This record gives sequence, structure tokens and C-alpha cells, in this order.
Amino acid sequence: MVELVLAYIGAVLIALEFVRGAKIISGFKALQALVGMLLAWPFRAFLNAFGSQRKSLKIPVIKAPLLILLVIYALILLIIMLPITVVFYLFYFIIVPLELIHFGVNKLYLKAQKGYQPTYGFLTRITLSSSKRYKNITEKQVINELQKREIPILPIIGLILITIAFIMELS
Repeated sequence: MVELVLAYIGAVLIALEFVRGAKIISGFKALQALVGMLLAWPFRAFLNAFGSQRKSLKIPVIKAPLLILLVIYALILLIIMLPITVVFYLFYFIIVPLELIHFGVNKLYLKAQKGYQPTYGFLTRITLSSSKRYKNITEKQVINELQKREIPILPIIGLILITIAFIMELS
């Protein structure tokens, strides 16, 4: 049973790397706004009329049928939007800590990488001077590209968990 849980968590971590890499966090807010607009579409004429009354600084007079319609509209949105919002925030609260772990590990990696810059600068110079196919590439370009690289920590943890689950299943 533990093997299944480890394999599941590992697979989710690998999948979340794709979600994290696609900048889904900002996309969740846009998707939530889109869903809200789609659900409010049938009522937009009423909302626009209500909004235009408020802009003219008149006190809006809401008649009983409009008040009932407003209450029904609020209930519909509450019943539909509340679960959707909860799901969006659940994804958000799962992805953000994993994003912080990713950035923390890569910040430490960049800090450690700067300590070894003379070493891989020397190795880069040797490599670039050893072949004519690298004649248009400078050492600075290579070092900048190396510093842009990130460690995909979430899939690595996921693979470790899946490997542990596989070993536990075989033993």
C-alpha cells in the first residue's frame, strides 16, 4: 500500500513540473476570471443596467422582482463558482510551495555554481579552443547559458519516489 502512495506522489510531482513550467499559476487566475465571465454572461444586461445606475450617483431603486432575480443570481453563482474557486485555490496552494522549493534549490545551485566559475571557465576555454566549430561562440556566452539552466527538482524527487516504490514492490 505504501508503494502505491509513493508511486502516486512521484507521478504527481513529475506532472506538476509540467504545470509549473507552463506558468499555470497566473493562468489559474485568468481561467477563473473567464469561468466567472461565462457564468455571468446570461445576466450581463441586468448587471450592466445596475452598474450604470450606480455610476450616475443615483440611489438604485431595486424593485421586488429585481431583488428576487438578484438573489437567485447570487445563489446560482454561489452554487457554481464556490466549488470551482475552491478547486482553483487548491491547485494554487499545492503548486506555490513546490514552486518555492524549486526556486530555493536553484538559488543554492546558482550560488554554488558561481564558486566553481573559474573551473568551468577554464574547461570552457579549452573546449572552445579545441574545435573550429565553436569559433563563433565566446566563453561569456557559454557561462551565461550554464547559469540560466535550472535543476528540475520536482521530477527528480518524483523519480526517486517512484524508484523507491518499485524497489519496495519487488522486495
